[in-house]
Amino acid sequence: MTINSVWLYSLNVRLGHLSKLVTISSHRIIQNYVQLLAYLQLPWIGHLDMMDFPSSPSGLQHFKDVKNLFLLNNAVLIITIGPAIYWLRQLILRRQVWRLIRPFQVAAVVPVMAGLMMLVNFNQFFYYFP
Repeated sequence: MTINSVWLYSLNVRLGHLSKLVTISSHRIIQNYVQLLAYLQLPWIGHLDMMDFPSSPSGLQHFKDVKNLFLLNNAVLIITIGPAIYWLRQLILRRQVWRLIRPFQVAAVVPVMAGLMMLVNFNQFFYYFP
């Protein structure tokens, strides 16, 4: 969800004064970002071509790999949303929502632990979890 938050990226562009670093307007930087998002999220866009940021062959390969991960993620979401809703409704009807306590506890702790590991050495962490 965060990557699709154009408003959040726009805020980052303005607060980080990115237009001064790349000598193009903030609006134009955001347009390039929207082009990148369209490439990553829409399966019918097969080539990344941003207006102001050329890409190297290795950069294009990286974004192709990222696109495949995004599309896989979206496919898993589409396939599993129905069964997940059905299962949650069954838990509610059977008054067994308490079964979600442990998964939510784990879901609360794992990001904190991952964040602490990243604080130690982000580059090394990035290699372990590509």
